[in-house]
Amino acid sequence: MAIMPLYLHDDERIRGLLLLLGIALRVLTLTEFVARRDLAATGEKLAGLYAGNPKHATDQPSAERLLKAFDNITLYFHKTETEIRYEVTPLSPLQRRILKALGIPESVYAPPAAPLINSG
Repeated sequence: MAIMPLYLHDDERIRGLLLLLGIALRVLTLTEFVARRDLAATGEKLAGLYAGNPKHATDQPSAERLLKAFDNITLYFHKTETEIRYEVTPLSPLQRRILKALGIPESVYAPPAAPLINSG
């Protein structure tokens, strides 16, 4: 995926972008810290994070690899005349373990509830 150049001429926008980048860096760092701490506490290693070498296990995963493990999650939207239904790709054991390590409940990947469409 290509990223287009971004030119900012307003000082406030530059400061805002730097603030957002700083927050994003902190989130990535915290993600790594929490996952690594959990793996160290349990003595486990995560396998399946390395494309081309699925048996390679690590207790020091990078945030990039942890997030990449969720690339295949898809939200499906089914709409009929009377209802809207959502469906989410089931979580793999690796994804479940990552969520557990990060202290995130699996329910964040539950399909959203949708009300019936009012046809009247």
